[in-house]
Amino acid sequence: MKKKIKIVIIISCIIFIYCIYLFVKLLANPTDTFIVEQGKIYKEETQEGYIIRDEQIIQNGESGRQDCST
Repeated sequence: MKKKIKIVIIISCIIFIYCIYLFVKLLANPTDTFIVEQGKIYKEETQEGYIIRDEQIIQNGESGRQDCST
């Protein structure tokens, strides 16, 4: 029984230390924010990130497909 408790404590400590590492890494290198609007692309760039859009799902009555509308 004591051996299982020690294993659980060790695994919990490892997970806790890893979470602290990820938090420090996020604070050291936060995600950049860009506002993207419609327009022409004049320069090509490669970025990693998240796309957050304001959309509504409209149910199509005939085919049952869902169409997205901004």
